[in-house]
Amino acid sequence: MAVAHYFTELDLDLAERRYPDRGIISDMSWTRKARRKVLIDTAAGISTNEEMDAAIGWAIDAFRDRRNHNLVRGSEEWRALAMSLAASQLEALDRARERDRGDFAGRPTNSLLADAIPEADKPKPVSIVGLLDAYLSEREASGKGQVARKRWTPVIKKFVKQIGHDDATRLTKAEIIGWKEASLDAGLSPRTIKAVNLAALKAALNWAIENDKIAENPAANVDIRVDRKPSSRERGFRDDEALAILKFSKLHKRSGRESEALANAKRWVPLLCAHTGARVGEILQLRRQDVFERDGLHAIRITPEAGTVKAGGHRDVPLHEQVIAEGFLDFVQGHSGGPLFLNTTNGAPPRTAVDTAQGRLRQWLGAKHLIPHGLQPNHAWRHRFKTIGREAGIDSRILDALQGHAPRTAGDNYGDVTLRAMKNAIDLIQRYKL
Repeated sequence: MAVAHYFTELDLDLAERRYPDRGIISDMSWTRKARRKVLIDTAAGISTNEEMDAAIGWAIDAFRDRRNHNLVRGSEEWRALAMSLAASQLEALDRARERDRGDFAGRPTNSLLADAIPEADKPKPVSIVGLLDAYLSEREASGKGQVARKRWTPVIKKFVKQIGHDDATRLTKAEIIGWKEASLDAGLSPRTIKAVNLAALKAALNWAIENDKIAENPAANVDIRVDRKPSSRERGFRDDEALAILKFSKLHKRSGRESEALANAKRWVPLLCAHTGARVGEILQLRRQDVFERDGLHAIRITPEAGTVKAGGHRDVPLHEQVIAEGFLDFVQGHSGGPLFLNTTNGAPPRTAVDTAQGRLRQWLGAKHLIPHGLQPNHAWRHRFKTIGREAGIDSRILDALQGHAPRTAGDNYGDVTLRAMKNAIDLIQRYKL
Protein backbone atom coordinates (compact mmCIF):
# COMPACT_ATOMS: atom_id res chain seq x y z
CA MET A 1 0.00 0.00 0.00
CA ALA A 2 2.91 2.37 0.73
CA VAL A 3 4.39 1.71 -2.73
CA ALA A 4 1.02 2.20 -4.43
CA HIS A 5 0.48 5.45 -2.52
CA TYR A 6 3.93 6.71 -3.51
CA PHE A 7 3.34 6.18 -7.24
CA THR A 8 -0.20 7.59 -7.08
CA GLU A 9 1.11 10.81 -5.53
CA LEU A 10 3.85 11.08 -8.17
CA ASP A 11 1.30 10.58 -10.96
CA LEU A 12 -0.98 13.27 -9.50
CA ASP A 13 1.95 15.67 -9.21
CA LEU A 14 2.91 15.08 -12.85
CA ALA A 15 -0.70 15.53 -14.02
CA GLU A 16 -0.90 18.83 -12.18
CA ARG A 17 2.32 20.06 -13.82
CA ARG A 18 0.91 19.27 -17.25
CA TYR A 19 -2.36 21.06 -16.49
CA PRO A 20 -2.52 24.10 -18.81
CA ASP A 21 -3.74 26.51 -16.13
CA ARG A 22 -1.36 25.39 -13.39
CA GLY A 23 -0.17 28.96 -13.03
CA ILE A 24 -3.48 30.07 -11.52
CA ILE A 25 -3.50 27.35 -8.84
CA SER A 26 -3.06 28.87 -5.39
CA ASP A 27 0.45 28.67 -3.99
CA MET A 28 0.32 26.39 -0.95
CA SER A 29 4.07 26.16 -0.44
CA TRP A 30 3.77 28.04 2.86
CA THR A 31 2.05 24.98 4.35
CA ARG A 32 4.82 22.52 3.49
CA LYS A 33 6.95 22.99 6.61
CA ALA A 34 4.06 22.34 8.98
CA ARG A 35 2.83 19.45 6.86
CA ARG A 36 6.25 17.80 6.86
CA LYS A 37 6.45 18.11 10.64
CA VAL A 38 3.24 16.17 11.27
CA LEU A 39 4.17 13.57 8.64
CA ILE A 40 7.61 13.10 10.20
CA ASP A 41 6.07 12.62 13.63
CA THR A 42 3.58 10.13 12.17
CA ALA A 43 6.28 8.20 10.28
CA ALA A 44 8.31 8.09 13.51
CA GLY A 45 5.33 6.68 15.44
CA ILE A 46 5.39 9.48 18.08
CA SER A 47 2.02 11.01 17.14
CA THR A 48 -1.26 10.30 18.88
CA ASN A 49 -4.01 8.43 17.03
CA GLU A 50 -5.77 11.75 16.41
CA GLU A 51 -2.61 13.35 15.02
CA MET A 52 -1.98 10.35 12.77
CA ASP A 53 -5.58 10.48 11.53
CA ALA A 54 -5.23 14.19 10.76
CA ALA A 55 -1.91 13.69 8.96
CA ILE A 56 -2.57 10.63 6.78
CA GLY A 57 -6.04 9.32 7.69
CA TRP A 58 -7.39 10.30 4.26
CA ALA A 59 -4.99 7.85 2.59
CA ILE A 60 -5.77 5.09 5.09
CA ASP A 61 -9.49 5.56 4.36
CA ALA A 62 -8.88 5.49 0.60
CA PHE A 63 -7.29 2.03 0.86
CA ARG A 64 -10.16 0.88 3.13
CA ASP A 65 -12.67 2.04 0.51
CA ARG A 66 -10.83 -0.09 -2.03
CA ARG A 67 -11.05 -3.02 0.42
CA ASN A 68 -7.31 -3.29 0.84
CA HIS A 69 -7.68 -3.48 4.61
CA ASN A 70 -10.24 -3.45 7.41
CA LEU A 71 -8.07 -2.23 10.27
CA VAL A 72 -9.48 -0.75 13.45
CA ARG A 73 -8.47 2.85 14.05
CA GLY A 74 -5.88 3.06 16.79
CA SER A 75 -4.89 -0.58 16.60
CA GLU A 76 -1.26 -1.64 16.32
CA GLU A 77 -1.74 -2.60 12.64
CA TRP A 78 -3.55 0.68 11.88
CA ARG A 79 -0.70 2.71 13.39
CA ALA A 80 1.87 0.64 11.44
CA LEU A 81 0.01 1.43 8.20
CA ALA A 82 -0.17 5.12 9.13
CA MET A 83 3.59 5.17 9.74
CA SER A 84 4.26 3.49 6.35
CA LEU A 85 1.94 5.80 4.40
CA ALA A 86 3.40 8.88 6.10
CA ALA A 87 6.91 7.78 5.12
CA SER A 88 5.65 7.23 1.58
CA GLN A 89 4.05 10.69 1.54
CA LEU A 90 7.31 12.29 2.69
CA GLU A 91 9.17 10.58 -0.16
CA ALA A 92 6.57 11.87 -2.63
CA LEU A 93 7.00 15.39 -1.26
CA ASP A 94 10.76 15.08 -1.73
CA ARG A 95 10.25 14.07 -5.38
CA ALA A 96 7.91 17.04 -5.90
CA ARG A 97 10.54 19.40 -4.49
CA GLU A 98 13.17 17.89 -6.82
CA ARG A 99 10.82 18.30 -9.79
CA ASP A 100 10.43 21.98 -8.93
CA ARG A 101 14.16 22.22 -9.72
CA GLY A 102 13.77 20.29 -12.98
CA ASP A 103 14.96 16.91 -11.59
CA PHE A 104 12.56 14.13 -12.54
CA ALA A 105 14.99 11.27 -11.87
CA GLY A 106 14.77 11.12 -8.05
CA ARG A 107 14.52 7.76 -6.30
CA PRO A 108 13.14 6.91 -2.84
CA THR A 109 15.76 6.58 -0.11
CA ASN A 110 13.48 5.08 2.54
CA SER A 111 14.23 1.35 2.65
CA LEU A 112 10.50 0.62 2.96
CA LEU A 113 10.05 1.82 -0.64
CA ALA A 114 13.53 1.31 -2.08
CA ASP A 115 13.49 -2.41 -1.20
CA ALA A 116 9.88 -2.97 -2.23
CA ILE A 117 9.90 -1.30 -5.67
CA PRO A 118 10.73 -3.93 -8.33
CA GLU A 119 13.89 -3.34 -10.34
CA ALA A 120 11.74 -3.08 -13.49
CA ASP A 121 10.10 0.05 -12.04
CA LYS A 122 13.40 1.73 -11.25
CA PRO A 123 14.78 3.99 -14.01
CA LYS A 124 17.79 2.47 -15.74
CA PRO A 125 20.71 4.78 -16.55
CA VAL A 126 20.53 6.34 -20.02
CA SER A 127 23.83 7.67 -21.35
CA ILE A 128 23.69 11.33 -22.43
CA VAL A 129 26.64 10.79 -24.78
CA GLY A 130 24.89 7.68 -26.11
CA LEU A 131 21.70 9.66 -26.81
CA LEU A 132 23.66 12.21 -28.83
CA ASP A 133 25.35 9.42 -30.78
CA ALA A 134 22.00 7.74 -31.53
CA TYR A 135 20.45 11.05 -32.64
CA LEU A 136 23.39 11.86 -34.92
CA SER A 137 23.43 8.33 -36.36
CA GLU A 138 19.80 8.79 -37.36
CA ARG A 139 20.66 12.12 -38.99
CA GLU A 140 23.63 10.62 -40.80
CA ALA A 141 21.39 7.93 -42.27
CA SER A 142 19.75 10.80 -44.19
CA GLY A 143 23.09 12.26 -45.26
CA LYS A 144 23.20 14.93 -42.54
CA GLY A 145 24.78 15.48 -39.16
CA GLN A 146 28.48 14.91 -39.93
CA VAL A 147 29.45 18.47 -39.00
CA ALA A 148 27.28 18.36 -35.88
CA ARG A 149 28.98 15.14 -34.73
CA LYS A 150 32.41 16.72 -34.91
CA ARG A 151 31.35 19.90 -33.15
CA TRP A 152 28.81 18.58 -30.63
CA THR A 153 30.37 15.36 -29.34
CA PRO A 154 33.33 17.02 -27.51
CA VAL A 155 30.91 19.57 -26.01
CA ILE A 156 28.60 16.91 -24.54
CA LYS A 157 31.51 14.83 -23.25
CA LYS A 158 32.83 17.92 -21.48
CA PHE A 159 29.35 18.55 -20.04
CA VAL A 160 29.16 14.99 -18.70
CA LYS A 161 32.59 15.40 -17.09
CA GLN A 162 31.49 18.64 -15.43
CA ILE A 163 28.27 17.28 -13.88
CA GLY A 164 30.00 14.09 -12.76
CA HIS A 165 27.67 11.51 -14.35
CA ASP A 166 26.45 10.28 -17.74
CA ASP A 167 22.82 9.50 -16.95
CA ALA A 168 19.98 11.42 -18.62
CA THR A 169 17.49 10.06 -16.06
CA ARG A 170 19.42 11.84 -13.30
CA LEU A 171 19.96 15.05 -15.24
CA THR A 172 18.53 18.16 -13.58
CA LYS A 173 17.69 21.64 -14.76
CA ALA A 174 20.01 23.00 -12.08
CA GLU A 175 22.95 21.05 -13.57
CA ILE A 176 22.25 22.46 -17.03
CA ILE A 177 21.95 26.03 -15.72
CA GLY A 178 25.21 25.50 -13.81
CA TRP A 179 26.88 24.36 -17.05
CA LYS A 180 25.58 27.44 -18.87
CA GLU A 181 26.89 29.75 -16.16
CA ALA A 182 30.26 27.98 -16.04
CA SER A 183 30.55 28.33 -19.82
CA LEU A 184 29.91 32.06 -19.54
CA ASP A 185 32.52 32.35 -16.78
CA ALA A 186 35.00 30.51 -19.02
CA GLY A 187 34.59 33.24 -21.66
CA LEU A 188 32.30 31.42 -24.09
CA SER A 189 30.00 33.79 -25.96
CA PRO A 190 26.22 33.58 -25.39
CA ARG A 191 25.82 32.89 -29.11
CA THR A 192 28.11 29.83 -28.94
CA ILE A 193 26.44 28.57 -25.76
CA LYS A 194 23.04 28.82 -27.43
CA ALA A 195 23.96 27.56 -30.91
CA VAL A 196 26.36 24.80 -29.86
CA ASN A 197 26.18 23.77 -26.18
CA LEU A 198 22.45 24.03 -25.54
CA ALA A 199 21.55 23.09 -29.11
CA ALA A 200 23.51 19.83 -28.83
CA LEU A 201 22.01 18.87 -25.48
CA LYS A 202 18.46 19.81 -26.45
CA ALA A 203 18.69 17.91 -29.73
CA ALA A 204 19.82 14.74 -27.94
CA LEU A 205 17.20 15.00 -25.18
CA ASN A 206 14.36 15.88 -27.58
CA TRP A 207 15.26 12.81 -29.63
CA ALA A 208 15.24 10.76 -26.41
CA ILE A 209 11.74 12.03 -25.55
CA GLU A 210 10.45 11.24 -29.04
CA ASN A 211 11.88 7.73 -28.85
CA ASP A 212 10.70 6.98 -25.28
CA LYS A 213 14.20 6.82 -23.82
CA ILE A 214 13.47 9.32 -21.01
CA ALA A 215 10.30 10.77 -19.51
CA GLU A 216 11.18 14.45 -19.15
CA ASN A 217 13.55 16.94 -20.79
CA PRO A 218 15.13 19.15 -18.08
CA ALA A 219 16.78 21.30 -20.77
CA ALA A 220 13.47 22.25 -22.40
CA ASN A 221 13.15 25.64 -20.68
CA VAL A 222 16.84 26.49 -20.33
CA ASP A 223 17.88 29.31 -22.65
CA ILE A 224 20.29 32.21 -22.90
CA ARG A 225 19.74 35.69 -24.25
CA VAL A 226 21.72 36.52 -27.38
CA ASP A 227 21.74 40.14 -28.47
CA ARG A 228 22.45 40.71 -32.15
CA LYS A 229 25.60 42.74 -32.65
CA PRO A 230 24.97 45.97 -34.53
CA SER A 231 26.27 45.68 -38.08
CA SER A 232 28.76 48.31 -39.18
CA ARG A 233 28.84 47.25 -42.85
CA GLU A 234 27.49 44.84 -45.47
CA ARG A 235 27.90 41.11 -44.82
CA GLY A 236 29.26 40.45 -48.31
CA PHE A 237 32.45 41.56 -50.06
CA ARG A 238 32.23 44.94 -51.76
CA ASP A 239 33.26 45.31 -55.41
CA ASP A 240 36.79 46.51 -54.64
CA GLU A 241 37.29 43.87 -51.94
CA ALA A 242 36.15 41.01 -54.19
CA LEU A 243 38.31 42.27 -57.05
CA ALA A 244 41.40 42.54 -54.82
CA ILE A 245 41.00 38.92 -53.64
CA LEU A 246 40.45 37.56 -57.15
CA LYS A 247 43.46 39.44 -58.58
CA PHE A 248 45.66 38.24 -55.72
CA SER A 249 44.36 34.70 -56.22
CA LYS A 250 45.07 34.74 -59.95
CA LEU A 251 48.68 35.78 -59.42
CA HIS A 252 49.44 33.09 -56.86
CA LYS A 253 52.26 30.69 -57.68
CA ARG A 254 53.18 27.60 -55.70
CA SER A 255 56.29 28.10 -53.61
CA GLY A 256 58.34 26.48 -50.85
CA ARG A 257 56.78 23.50 -49.08
CA GLU A 258 53.24 24.39 -50.14
CA SER A 259 51.32 21.37 -51.40
CA GLU A 260 50.05 21.32 -54.95
CA ALA A 261 46.49 20.88 -53.68
CA LEU A 262 46.68 24.02 -51.51
CA ALA A 263 48.23 26.02 -54.38
CA ASN A 264 45.35 24.93 -56.62
CA ALA A 265 42.86 25.93 -53.92
CA LYS A 266 44.36 29.40 -53.63
CA ARG A 267 44.11 29.82 -57.41
CA TRP A 268 40.60 28.51 -58.06
CA VAL A 269 38.48 28.46 -54.90
CA PRO A 270 37.93 32.25 -54.63
CA LEU A 271 36.99 32.46 -58.32
CA LEU A 272 34.53 29.55 -58.03
CA CYS A 273 32.98 30.99 -54.85
CA ALA A 274 32.58 34.37 -56.55
CA HIS A 275 30.73 32.85 -59.51
CA THR A 276 28.64 30.17 -57.75
CA GLY A 277 27.77 31.59 -54.33
CA ALA A 278 28.74 28.21 -52.85
CA ARG A 279 30.30 27.73 -49.43
CA VAL A 280 34.09 27.62 -49.34
CA GLY A 281 33.95 24.10 -47.91
CA GLU A 282 31.65 22.91 -50.70
CA ILE A 283 34.13 24.10 -53.33
CA LEU A 284 37.17 22.74 -51.47
CA GLN A 285 35.75 19.21 -51.48
CA LEU A 286 35.16 19.13 -55.26
CA ARG A 287 36.56 16.06 -57.04
CA ARG A 288 37.54 15.65 -60.67
CA GLN A 289 34.38 13.63 -61.32
CA ASP A 290 32.23 16.45 -59.90
CA VAL A 291 33.04 18.63 -62.93
CA PHE A 292 30.95 17.54 -65.90
CA GLU A 293 29.30 18.53 -69.18
CA ARG A 294 25.64 17.97 -70.03
CA ASP A 295 23.88 19.15 -73.19
CA GLY A 296 26.80 21.43 -73.96
CA LEU A 297 26.76 23.02 -70.50
CA HIS A 298 29.72 22.78 -68.14
CA ALA A 299 28.84 22.49 -64.45
CA ILE A 300 29.99 21.30 -61.05
CA ARG A 301 28.10 18.92 -58.77
CA ILE A 302 28.12 19.78 -55.05
CA THR A 303 27.34 16.48 -53.37
CA PRO A 304 27.56 14.89 -49.90
CA GLU A 305 29.42 12.02 -51.55
CA ALA A 306 32.44 14.33 -51.67
CA GLY A 307 32.20 15.46 -48.04
CA THR A 308 29.53 17.58 -46.40
CA VAL A 309 26.61 19.59 -47.81
CA LYS A 310 24.65 21.60 -45.27
CA ALA A 311 21.33 21.18 -47.08
CA GLY A 312 21.86 17.42 -47.26
CA GLY A 313 21.31 16.65 -50.97
CA HIS A 314 23.33 17.36 -54.08
CA ARG A 315 22.94 20.28 -56.45
CA ASP A 316 24.36 21.07 -59.89
CA VAL A 317 25.69 24.56 -60.58
CA PRO A 318 26.67 25.71 -64.11
CA LEU A 319 30.03 27.34 -64.59
CA HIS A 320 30.16 31.04 -65.41
CA GLU A 321 31.86 31.85 -68.73
CA GLN A 322 34.66 33.69 -66.90
CA VAL A 323 35.57 30.56 -64.92
CA ILE A 324 35.90 28.65 -68.19
CA ALA A 325 37.82 31.47 -69.86
CA GLU A 326 40.32 31.53 -66.97
CA GLY A 327 41.23 27.90 -67.76
CA PHE A 328 39.46 25.98 -65.02
CA LEU A 329 38.38 23.16 -67.35
CA ASP A 330 41.97 22.76 -68.58
CA PHE A 331 43.11 22.51 -64.96
CA VAL A 332 40.51 19.82 -64.25
CA GLN A 333 41.38 17.92 -67.43
CA GLY A 334 45.03 17.81 -66.39
CA HIS A 335 44.27 16.62 -62.87
CA SER A 336 45.01 12.98 -62.08
CA GLY A 337 41.72 12.38 -60.26
CA GLY A 338 40.15 12.57 -56.82
CA PRO A 339 39.90 15.80 -54.78
CA LEU A 340 40.99 18.88 -56.71
CA PHE A 341 41.96 21.01 -53.72
CA LEU A 342 42.48 18.69 -50.74
CA ASN A 343 45.56 16.90 -49.52
CA THR A 344 44.21 13.51 -48.43
CA THR A 345 47.43 11.54 -48.95
CA ASN A 346 48.04 11.52 -45.19
CA GLY A 347 44.81 9.57 -44.65
CA ALA A 348 42.86 12.53 -43.26
CA PRO A 349 39.08 12.26 -43.78
CA PRO A 350 37.58 14.81 -46.23
CA ARG A 351 35.95 16.85 -43.43
CA THR A 352 39.26 17.29 -41.61
CA ALA A 353 41.08 18.09 -44.85
CA VAL A 354 38.43 20.70 -45.71
CA ASP A 355 38.77 22.37 -42.30
CA THR A 356 42.56 22.46 -42.65
CA ALA A 357 42.48 23.91 -46.16
CA GLN A 358 39.81 26.44 -45.21
CA GLY A 359 41.92 27.65 -42.29
CA ARG A 360 44.99 28.03 -44.49
CA LEU A 361 43.05 29.99 -47.10
CA ARG A 362 41.79 32.32 -44.39
CA GLN A 363 45.33 32.82 -43.03
CA TRP A 364 46.69 33.39 -46.52
CA LEU A 365 44.18 36.14 -47.32
CA GLY A 366 44.34 37.57 -43.81
CA ALA A 367 48.11 37.99 -44.00
CA LYS A 368 47.57 40.35 -46.94
CA HIS A 369 44.74 42.14 -45.10
CA LEU A 370 42.27 41.12 -47.82
CA ILE A 371 39.52 40.10 -45.40
CA PRO A 372 37.89 43.14 -43.76
CA HIS A 373 37.57 43.05 -39.99
CA GLY A 374 34.36 41.40 -38.78
CA LEU A 375 33.59 39.72 -42.11
CA GLN A 376 33.12 35.95 -42.31
CA PRO A 377 34.93 34.88 -45.50
CA ASN A 378 32.95 31.64 -45.80
CA HIS A 379 29.70 33.58 -46.03
CA ALA A 380 30.93 36.83 -47.54
CA TRP A 381 31.00 35.33 -51.07
CA ARG A 382 27.50 33.89 -50.55
CA HIS A 383 26.10 37.23 -49.43
CA ARG A 384 27.80 38.99 -52.33
CA PHE A 385 26.53 36.47 -54.89
CA LYS A 386 22.96 36.97 -53.69
CA THR A 387 23.37 40.73 -53.84
CA ILE A 388 24.80 40.93 -57.37
CA GLY A 389 22.30 38.29 -58.50
CA ARG A 390 19.44 40.51 -57.42
CA GLU A 391 21.07 43.50 -59.10
CA ALA A 392 21.23 41.47 -62.32
CA GLY A 393 17.51 40.71 -62.04
CA ILE A 394 17.89 36.95 -61.45
CA ASP A 395 14.74 35.27 -60.17
CA SER A 396 14.99 34.60 -56.42
CA ARG A 397 14.02 30.97 -56.87
CA ILE A 398 16.92 30.42 -59.28
CA LEU A 399 19.32 32.17 -56.89
CA ASP A 400 18.15 29.88 -54.09
CA ALA A 401 18.61 26.80 -56.28
CA LEU A 402 22.14 27.89 -57.22
CA GLN A 403 23.12 28.37 -53.57
CA GLY A 404 21.24 25.43 -52.10
CA HIS A 405 18.76 27.51 -50.11
CA ALA A 406 15.40 25.97 -49.24
CA PRO A 407 12.29 27.02 -51.21
CA ARG A 408 10.50 29.92 -49.54
CA THR A 409 6.93 28.85 -50.31
CA ALA A 410 5.08 25.64 -51.11
CA GLY A 411 4.57 26.96 -54.64
CA ASP A 412 8.35 27.13 -55.15
CA ASN A 413 8.45 23.34 -54.87
CA TYR A 414 6.50 22.98 -58.11
CA GLY A 415 8.44 22.67 -61.34
CA ASP A 416 12.19 22.26 -61.72
CA VAL A 417 14.96 24.83 -61.95
CA THR A 418 16.88 23.31 -64.85
CA LEU A 419 20.59 23.55 -65.54
CA ARG A 420 19.77 25.63 -68.62
CA ALA A 421 17.68 28.07 -66.56
CA MET A 422 20.52 28.44 -64.07
CA LYS A 423 23.09 28.90 -66.86
CA ASN A 424 21.00 31.65 -68.46
CA ALA A 425 20.77 33.36 -65.08
CA ILE A 426 24.39 32.99 -64.04
CA ASP A 427 25.61 34.51 -67.33
CA LEU A 428 23.75 37.72 -66.38
CA ILE A 429 26.42 38.30 -63.75
CA GLN A 430 29.16 40.51 -65.14
CA ARG A 431 32.77 39.41 -65.41
CA TYR A 432 35.37 40.67 -62.96
CA LYS A 433 38.07 42.81 -64.61
CA LEU A 434 41.10 40.79 -63.64
